[in-house]
Amino acid sequence: MNRRWHTVAALGSLLTSVAVVAQPMGGMGPGRGPGDGPPGARGPARAERSLDEMLPPDPWRLWLQRVSLERGALTTRPEQTAVVDAFVQALETVQRLSAQRQRQFTQPPAPPPPMGLDLARELHAEVDDARVWTDALAALERGWRAAADVLDGGQRARLEGAYLAAFAPQPSRDRSAPARD
Repeated sequence: MNRRWHTVAALGSLLTSVAVVAQPMGGMGPGRGPGDGPPGARGPARAERSLDEMLPPDPWRLWLQRVSLERGALTTRPEQTAVVDAFVQALETVQRLSAQRQRQFTQPPAPPPPMGLDLARELHAEVDDARVWTDALAALERGWRAAADVLDGGQRARLEGAYLAAFAPQPSRDRSAPARD
């Protein structure tokens, strides 16, 4: 008698475990758990986001926008106008290069030519691109040094603040990511 009772209890436990495992996962979220409607029903529609919305904003563009807003406060004396204009022009060049690079990374790569990939040509194009970036950043550095020489402390602080605001790490858009302290 005792042995039959243990067998029935073990079999009941096994069947209960199988039934629990076969149930769809439920939870607190909008999942497809028990009671969420018929099995073939669709869940809530996700909002479609474009690639531009998923990418972080371009810090060079943000810095250029902030400097453009501060431009009037940066050119209080006539000798400052030409220097600040040269700095803004160099910053516009770097921002344009950054936008081109971002477009290149987000567009699908072009198929290789019918004759095959010419790696030497590809590497040469990368070297040319790096050279253009180096020249643009060197011009921006020269523009910054010239601007720092003619601007007073408060004006320099405005430019530095615009830089820090543009290049500060962006908060995560991923709500599942752990909070930063």
